[in-house]
Amino acid sequence: MARTHGHGNPDWTRDETILALALYLETGEAVPSKKDPRVQRLSSTLRALPYHAEAARRETFRNPDGVAFKLQNQLIEALSALASWTGKQNLGSEAFFKASQES
Repeated sequence: MARTHGHGNPDWTRDETILALALYLETGEAVPSKKDPRVQRLSSTLRALPYHAEAARRETFRNPDGVAFKLQNQLIEALSALASWTGKQNLGSEAFFKASQES
């Protein structure tokens, strides 16, 4: 069964993380708002992916608020850590860091 954190939604998968990272990089390191069409498209894409069981998905599952929140709170932290990664970041940031290294 999927582990959940925050509002009860499953943790982000590696593929979901890479899609969010791609959006972040596309924006020129500016974090778009939940109203940005790109955030809304990513939300729709993430909600359509088969990675999480329907039973694990809440109403807030990968909605634009959640996508924007993820971008704001995880990507900035992870990408700013690229120059001096210490390994002491939270697991979400570590996932973003690892995904960014694959680019």
